[in-house]
Amino acid sequence: MGNTYGMRVTGESTSGRYCLIDMHVPDGGGPPPHRPDFEEMFTILEGEIVRLPR
Repeated sequence: MGNTYGMRVTGESTSGRYCLIDMHVPDGGGPPPHRPDFEEMFTILEGEIVRLPR
C-alpha cells in the first residue's frame, strides 16, 4: 500500500520489551483495524490520523 517502515530500535535489542518503528504512511494507507496484544503509541509529525467508525 506504499507504506515505508524502518526499525529504529528492535525488540531483539531490548529483550522484547520495546521497539521503535519509523513509519511513512501515504493518505489512505496504514494497517487495517486491529487490536494488538501489546501497547502502541503514535507520534504524528505531519498530517493527521482519522479514526473510522466501527
